[in-house]
Amino acid sequence: MEETFSPPRREGLIFHLIMALVFSIGSGAGLSNATQTEVGLSFLAYLSLFLGLTLPLPLVGYRAYALLRSAYLLRPEGIRLTWGLRSEEIPIEDVLWVSPEEQLERSLPLPWLRWPGAVVGTRRLRGGGEVEYMAARSRELIIIATPNKLYAISPEDNDVFLKTFQRLTEIGNLYPIPPRSIYPAFLLGSVWAARGARFTILLGLALSLILLSWISLTTPTEAGAMLVIRGDQNTGRVLSAAQLLLLPIANALFYLLDLLLGLFFFRRPERRILAYLLWGSSVMTSLAFFIALYFILQST
Repeated sequence: MEETFSPPRREGLIFHLIMALVFSIGSGAGLSNATQTEVGLSFLAYLSLFLGLTLPLPLVGYRAYALLRSAYLLRPEGIRLTWGLRSEEIPIEDVLWVSPEEQLERSLPLPWLRWPGAVVGTRRLRGGGEVEYMAARSRELIIIATPNKLYAISPEDNDVFLKTFQRLTEIGNLYPIPPRSIYPAFLLGSVWAARGARFTILLGLALSLILLSWISLTTPTEAGAMLVIRGDQNTGRVLSAAQLLLLPIANALFYLLDLLLGLFFFRRPERRILAYLLWGSSVMTSLAFFIALYFILQST
């Protein structure tokens, strides 16, 4: 016998969608302006805007995915909490008490980086110990106490959750579940232990760094520096040096996207081939950028 509860998702998913749209539009505008600006303060400002709004996108995407994959499972044998790649299984004999947050003597410190649909993280308590949040809201939480840690969760209906927990504990059990903790870092360790995955990821990273170094050493970086690409019949095109500097940045973003998507598929053995294909494609993308840069420099 088991009962599964979910956190409220609607408000959080809408907030994540708005964040993703704002960051995407802003980063696109920054990239568009950077490609049309000479090297200088304006170029650095647009480039910073582009990077500053692009880099948080994977975090927003993961937290939206974690919210969709969140669940609180109650069984007579114990409690299982799932939030994205984080999972915690608590044997019923390790549960000291389960109570609404309002009944605590003092309020608990909230995670530093939080927003609707993503109240996650761990905070140290003043008197010792720590509290880990796997919640979609900052208030009306349910606290699960164990000998080593407090867990703060946000079932959609707190009253039903508490009544169900009380009913299941009264049933009793003969075979409590073993304690188990799974963290996202465990996935990174598994990837690093796979020789093929480690080699492909490091090769893609090395090629990205070499491409950046090549462009930095062969392209003039003075403000207003221009390159003239010769064409047929004495025609040519003027290319800003800033536009070439965007090549390794675009390549690095492709590499980061392939890396994260590969980690997502690597979790399941039956889908690991997709992870290797993604990491391999980042290597091929880097090689394509190398070829493009070679022909551009040969034409100047």
